[in-house]
Amino acid sequence: MIVGIDWGNYRTKICTDTTVESFPSDILPYRTQKVTNSMRKYDFIFEYNGRRGIAGELAHDERTLLDRNKRGDTKLHEDALIRALLALSTLSLTEPVRLVVGQPIARHNADKDDIRRMLIGTHEITVNNVKRRIIVDDVAVGVEGGSAALAGLPSKSKSYYIDIGSGTINFASVSSGRFINAESDTVSRGMENIAGGNESIAESIRNITIDLGWSPNASVQLIGGGAEELSEYLGYPPLYSIYNGKTYPPEFANVIGYYRIGERLWRK
Repeated sequence: MIVGIDWGNYRTKICTDTTVESFPSDILPYRTQKVTNSMRKYDFIFEYNGRRGIAGELAHDERTLLDRNKRGDTKLHEDALIRALLALSTLSLTEPVRLVVGQPIARHNADKDDIRRMLIGTHEITVNNVKRRIIVDDVAVGVEGGSAALAGLPSKSKSYYIDIGSGTINFASVSSGRFINAESDTVSRGMENIAGGNESIAESIRNITIDLGWSPNASVQLIGGGAEELSEYLGYPPLYSIYNGKTYPPEFANVIGYYRIGERLWRK
C-alpha cells in the first residue's frame, strides 16, 4: 500500500489512493482525564517505545500555553515518527506500507537516509488500548515545497513554490521537473514563531526570494497552512490541488505530491 504523509508541525496530512485527510500534530505527555469523553477518529492515547502520551484532536484540545510542538528544520525525531505511526494506525492496513514523507529543503540530503532508517521496519504501537503492528517496507523522502510541483498542473517552465508552515517556510525552485538547489532554501521560522503581523511576514518572504535570485517573471505559487492568509499580502496565488475529482486547499499540496511520488516509484 502506498501512503503519503506530511508530518507537519501544525497538522499531519495523509494521502492514499482513496483518502486525503488531516489531524492536529499535537503530542503531549499522558494526562489523566478527569472526565471521559467519547473518542473521535483522531483522538489518540498512545504508548510507543516506553513513552505514553496523547495526540491528535485530544492533545490539541488539552494543550496549554506552555505546551509546544517540536519544531525545526528536520523531521528526524521521535515526534515525527509517532505522528506517522498514528496516521498509519487510522488506515485499514492489510499489507506492508510503502511510505513517502517530507523533509525541509535545508536538511534534505543531510537527514534523508536516517529518516528512512527511522521508518523502515516493523513498529509496534498501542493506540487507544489496541496494539498495532505496522510494517513499513520502503520509504522515499520528498522535498517540502518542491514536491508540490506534482500536485498542480505539469509545467515545463520554471516555477517557484513557497511552503508557508507553522514552524518553517520552504522556498522551492523547480524547472522541467528538476529541483534547483541554488534557488531553494528553508527558514526555520513560520506562522507561529515569526514576530510581527502578516505584512511583516510577507516582506520577509519577499526579501528572501530576492536573496535567492528568483526571476520576477516566473510563476510563484503558495502552499502550506499560511498560503491563503498571506496570499493577498504577497500577491501570489495559493495552489489548490485536484485529486480524485475533488479540490483541496494549499496545505494538502505537499502530501498529494508525496503520494504521486510513491505512484511513480512503486505503482505497477
